[in-house]
Amino acid sequence: METPNQKSAKFWPLVATFTALLCSVAGQAQSGSLQISEVKIFTLPANPVCGKPVRLVTEIFTNEPGTVEFTLHRRIGRKQKASLTTDRVGDGYAKRWHKHFVYTHSITREYMVVVKGHDYETSWIPVDVSCKTGPQLVSRLIDG
Repeated sequence: METPNQKSAKFWPLVATFTALLCSVAGQAQSGSLQISEVKIFTLPANPVCGKPVRLVTEIFTNEPGTVEFTLHRRIGRKQKASLTTDRVGDGYAKRWHKHFVYTHSITREYMVVVKGHDYETSWIPVDVSCKTGPQLVSRLIDG
């Protein structure tokens, strides 16, 4: 599969011919060509605590405002489709999407994000929560 840079290299003479035209309409040249510049996935807080709220956050950065569809994958095969619309942030465009969890028992999970229609995915990130009193608390509640 060719990357966008490899594809554009084949058409370099054509691009060079229209350089003057593109410069004169620079504000419109990017329209309709949404590019992903970065995708992040992380937890807040960085070190989740048993019984406390945790947010699994995806941040997507683009070259212009637009809707980005993506899939959140869990290593065991579960997945969730989602989308967001990037807005102006500083000199670029970005948006956060998040999911809330409260873990009441020890877990080790891994998540990644794959962006639809773009050759972009994150690395797997681990989410580890250690609940030293979780299982004991549950058994006490069940036993009465």
